Amino acid sequence: MQIFKAIPHNSKCRYGERGAADAKPKAQIILDAAKVSAASGGNSEPKQGQRSQSARGFCPRSTMRVPQPDIIEHFGNADAVPQLPERCLSRKAGIVRCCPKSFHFIINQRNEGTPMAAQIITIAIEKGGAGKTVTASNLAYLMGDEGKKVLCIDTDPQGNLTSALSGGNGITSGVYNGRALFDMFDGFRYTKTKDYITETEYENVDMIPCSAQTPRINQRIPGIFEDAQTYFKPGDPKCLTNMGEFLYYFLNQVREDYDYIIIDTQPTRDSLLLTNAINAADYVLIPSLCEANSQESAFRTYALCNELRNTPGSHLKGVGVILTMVVKKAATTKIIRDQCKQVLGASLYKTEIPSGLSVNMSVTKHLPVCYMAKTQPVAVAYGKAYEELKAQLAKMGVN
Repeated sequence: MQIFKAIPHNSKCRYGERGAADAKPKAQIILDAAKVSAASGGNSEPKQGQRSQSARGFCPRSTMRVPQPDIIEHFGNADAVPQLPERCLSRKAGIVRCCPKSFHFIINQRNEGTPMAAQIITIAIEKGGAGKTVTASNLAYLMGDEGKKVLCIDTDPQGNLTSALSGGNGITSGVYNGRALFDMFDGFRYTKTKDYITETEYENVDMIPCSAQTPRINQRIPGIFEDAQTYFKPGDPKCLTNMGEFLYYFLNQVREDYDYIIIDTQPTRDSLLLTNAINAADYVLIPSLCEANSQESAFRTYALCNELRNTPGSHLKGVGVILTMVVKKAATTKIIRDQCKQVLGASLYKTEIPSGLSVNMSVTKHLPVCYMAKTQPVAVAYGKAYEELKAQLAKMGVN
């Protein structure tokens, strides 16, 4: 299988130089989707002037992702290139032309023998305003921008992650009524996870959105658990052994379709949905403001994770804490940092997310900081935090 390498949209290619000024308001990626007939074995090329098969309809959720391209270079017949569906367009790209020498290919599919098994990361702290959603949305964007396939789960009844990834379609919009997280839980006996996955505004990033019904999940879980015990026999995947296993059951259905699954949680401690989110995770990342109250909440959440880590149904392998909204010159910053180091040790991230107006602006515009203001200190810090997260996962052997 041929793997395509992207080149920046201001690079030169056979068709001349394409700079940012030539980019359209909505990026367009044009793909040569000429396919080889079964008889040809994948080696024939389209005849002169012949159009390749259209990419329309060639976009199943699990395969159609343009692999991190701003531009894919094209050295063939430009007239034979159809346009991809809008969902598959890179947000950063200008005009794109592409044509590999071999026309038998699948977009963004891994080499054979390297199946995906998503690393599940839960973002949690019992205190609100600590940066859970900002952290979740920016990590998801960075992962997708790197070419990784990401699924985001919004378990916070406020629906802020849903809004951030959909351009502002919050729970009051009603856009996701009937196809959100609650509906997946509510129809446990019959539903399939893939039916509740929706596309976001960002390349390679999908989500299971929040709706106004999400708060009811905690009330429904006991009844759903009773159904699991009543209608399914031991050995059936749906015959769950405790009420903290539901989210893992749902995510396990699509785990091989993604590199990462990110779960955003509600700011609380006593919640069955939070327990599900922590039990389902390989790794929990706790964002904490650099102040005393948030620090205490981070310590309690850290202790809760370690407590749940030893319970049946938990898949948790590691926990990390990252300080957010840090004002380096503040007198209390060093005190809080030193106390966190003493309690958390190696679980405390070296990277700290600084305070900045870009965060407030990104929330207002429903955009990740790393997309909206890539050169700002907050965005740079999240890039470093992502690298540190990958190192933590690799160290634990999470796969």
